[in-house]
Amino acid sequence: MVDPSGVGASEPKGARLTTTTRSDPPGDRTHGAPLRSVRIRLHGEVDITTRDAAYRACTAVTAAAVVVDLADVTFMDSAGSLAFLRARDRLVRDGGSLMLVGARGGPARLLAILDAIGEDAVRQLENEFRSVG
Repeated sequence: MVDPSGVGASEPKGARLTTTTRSDPPGDRTHGAPLRSVRIRLHGEVDITTRDAAYRACTAVTAAAVVVDLADVTFMDSAGSLAFLRARDRLVRDGGSLMLVGARGGPARLLAILDAIGEDAVRQLENEFRSVG
């Protein structure tokens, strides 16, 4: 569970993905107003077994901008990357945005490949995966 009140950590039992969340300083916004930004730092692996947790971490907060720091993500597969695409779709639909930052190694290479082939191709792959499974 993400702690939208400020600083928090989440580690479901047996998970290989943890989150740390930081939001606007409490005095930086009016009472009841949505947060301007939330920074979520993911730690571990973002794959088919943790994609739902990654999606929930990105969408469990109400903020104009969600920044996901991937510096501590050690592995990401296509299912994990699709979780971010779905989260971005939801946030944009609700008037927000999603930005992925700090990816290194394999996760950075995967995101570069997905960026190069384009969003339409990624969505087509997602639909093909769904029809197989």
